[in-house]
Amino acid sequence: MEKEYQPELHTGEQTNYYEKKVVDRVSAMLAYWNKSEICLFANSAYLDWFGVPHEKMLNQMTTRELLGPIYELNAPYIKKALAGEPQSFERDFTTPAGELRHSLTNYYPDIENGEVKGFVTHVADVSQIKKLGISLEMSNKQIVEQNHRLLNFSNLVSHNLKSYSQNLSSLVELYSRSASPADKSDVVDLLKGLAKSFAITIKNLNQVVKSQNDIHLQAESISLHDYVENVRRALRTQ
Repeated sequence: MEKEYQPELHTGEQTNYYEKKVVDRVSAMLAYWNKSEICLFANSAYLDWFGVPHEKMLNQMTTRELLGPIYELNAPYIKKALAGEPQSFERDFTTPAGELRHSLTNYYPDIENGEVKGFVTHVADVSQIKKLGISLEMSNKQIVEQNHRLLNFSNLVSHNLKSYSQNLSSLVELYSRSASPADKSDVVDLLKGLAKSFAITIKNLNQVVKSQNDIHLQAESISLHDYVENVRRALRTQ
């Protein structure tokens, strides 16, 4: 198998060569800024993120020029980094290409002999993680809302079944105490009405369940008179 070509380099040159290879291959954005906030180093990911060519960035561009409107938001963190304090924060901003990005930024002070020479910037693109978090939050909200609706529905079912159970027990008791056939016939009519009303209630509850699970609901005309009559019949049997 043919070996990959590797340049012959001295120890110091070899170290610099592979350092550049590594920092230009990682997805994290790396840069170094001196005390005057001028960029002295930026890897490929950093340049691509901001859409700035190498020759315009190094030894020329300041953090204010690079960050534009969001510089004032980052300025307190930069000031603390240049005071020797490591910084970490999240930031959302729009790239020159018009794409909204979410980032986790770290500033690491470069301290030599007690003096801050500048700071290293490490920026991680957490856009996908952010989107996933938003998606999970929305899913959780939907689950909570669904559970709330199910709880309300269970309370409604419990109330209706309890009401019909009590009415049925009362009518059965009334039937057993009725002496004349006419009285018993009246109770039977009430039982029939109760059974019909119960069947309508079950049908309506089924429609509620269907509507809760149907994401493609269609509007349709209903007869308000029929629903009012159903309620009246239900009330007469209670």
